Amino acid sequence: MADEPTSPGLQGNVWDYVRRRNELDREIQEKFARPVTIMFTDIKGSTTFFDMRGDHEGVTMLQRHNDLVVPPIETAGGRVLQRLGDGLLAVFPSATPGVKAGIEIQKRLHAHNQGRAEREQILVRVGLNSGMGLVEESNVFGDAVNTAARVQSLAEPGQILVSETTFQEASRDLGSDIFLPVGASALKGKLGKGRVYEV
Repeated sequence: MADEPTSPGLQGNVWDYVRRRNELDREIQEKFARPVTIMFTDIKGSTTFFDMRGDHEGVTMLQRHNDLVVPPIETAGGRVLQRLGDGLLAVFPSATPGVKAGIEIQKRLHAHNQGRAEREQILVRVGLNSGMGLVEESNVFGDAVNTAARVQSLAEPGQILVSETTFQEASRDLGSDIFLPVGASALKGKLGKGRVYEV
């Protein structure tokens, strides 16, 4: 076996750092990496609402949105990690409760919008993706998060879209008949296309 390359004055230092980095990478994986389902929501036209109606009414609308959207997430065992101004970032331990929460969110919003003028309605896009993430108490990192955000950006107001991984996992519990294939869609910043399904 060949000796590790060395340099005068730095003997073994590079390899020591590589070993320490590998140990740190393993520790990060052990402490923070876990399977997770990410949900992003986005309110249609929130910027226009603030522009036309003012800050007070805008914040009131956001509070009404939170009152309708947050309880189904928490009831399903999810956690809201970030309130993004015009939407939310939430995590679930698996796909099925995430999809169930998405369905309940849209049901509650539909009931809220019944009989209201269009400008008083709250229309929300929901996107979900499942995969490995680095999960902290108040944040989550990784490609699974980026993919969830891109899936949500493809949704129409009032629609729930899920990625292939979320579909594969949730359909085992909920059946495949509640999912409608949208087809292969370009996900911004991703190579190739990903299959997306409407709930």
